[in-house]
Amino acid sequence: MIGSSARSQIEDLIESMRRMGIGNTPFVQVEEGVFAKIEWRNRFGSIKDRPAFYMIYSLREAGDLDNRIIIEASSGNTGLAISGIARMLGLKSVIVLPENASSATKQAILGNGSELIETSAVLGTEGSIKAVNEMVSTGNYVWLNQHSNTKNSDAHYYTTAREMAEAEGKPAAIIAGIGTGGTITGIARYFKEMDPGIRIIGVQPSSGSHIHGLRNAFSSKYRGIIDRYGDLIDEIVYVNEDQAKGEIKRYYERTGDLIGISSGANLFAARTMKERYGKIFTVFPDSGEKYRDELDFLKQ
Repeated sequence: MIGSSARSQIEDLIESMRRMGIGNTPFVQVEEGVFAKIEWRNRFGSIKDRPAFYMIYSLREAGDLDNRIIIEASSGNTGLAISGIARMLGLKSVIVLPENASSATKQAILGNGSELIETSAVLGTEGSIKAVNEMVSTGNYVWLNQHSNTKNSDAHYYTTAREMAEAEGKPAAIIAGIGTGGTITGIARYFKEMDPGIRIIGVQPSSGSHIHGLRNAFSSKYRGIIDRYGDLIDEIVYVNEDQAKGEIKRYYERTGDLIGISSGANLFAARTMKERYGKIFTVFPDSGEKYRDELDFLKQ
């Protein structure tokens, strides 16, 4: 339970977020019994707009960003969101991401005026986090540290989950990909308070598969959010690239909308489980526009 003053501050933050065009995204039925949050409708194009704004706003209100540079490691979307929000707020930012991040994301980050540092694709996001960890010890940086910053999870507790519940009540199960763990744990915290029996199912890449935005957070060295809230996740489903991309193609042919790769993974998991649960909530973290070069069916 939070006090009235803290609740008022949270509501002010949410209102500021919405004035920037973040939140209140559509929540639609994409399959019988499967409802998805269309998160590319956020201002900077992904679900990561929410925690990026929440973390930056909280630091700015506390005076912790004065004359300092925001730095963050990202697989792409968080970096893009941070760069856009920082530009609008007149703040400097440095984004560190693997060199195999989408070229469209890199161009957008640079276009927002952020410094971009690329790390080894082989090391993935873990390598980017390690690089940031080393940099913050020598520079005038503020590290948002999205993998351990509880404001990441809070953003989804106070906005994403609440919007879902207001629109469609409660589900039998929630399915969401795991990257930092912020999305799934924030939504899980909200709905487990509503009904502890709601099943929380995490989506991770199968061994050897690379799906932008997803990782095996439980084996990562950098997993502060998962360490704190991971016990709310009841089950893990593993999805490979071909399954995720096949779902993108199927959805595109049916609707004309190009969903992102992690969205395809979430939809694949939701469709395989809808008979078991009946009513499932999930998220489409971003669109597929940034990943066009990786989608072979668009080239045929």
